[in-house]
Amino acid sequence: MSVLMVCRQIKKIEIEDKTAVIYPSGSDEISNNEQICETLKKFFDSKGLSYKMYQEKKQRDPVEELNSMLGGKLKVE
Repeated sequence: MSVLMVCRQIKKIEIEDKTAVIYPSGSDEISNNEQICETLKKFFDSKGLSYKMYQEKKQRDPVEELNSMLGGKLKVE
């Protein structure tokens, strides 16, 4: 039953070159649970596919990243 509840958190699935890309609707519970990952692996293996979880690429501000490395001492004028 818990696998069904987690599968309800999937927003969409796209197929890219024999790989199913799973778009979660917010929670990371899908990729953090071993039982669910094993069930998904079995399912997609039976269909001749592999799968991966979609992760949005976070854009970082290079100035802020450098400032955090320098302990907040960076001053840009």
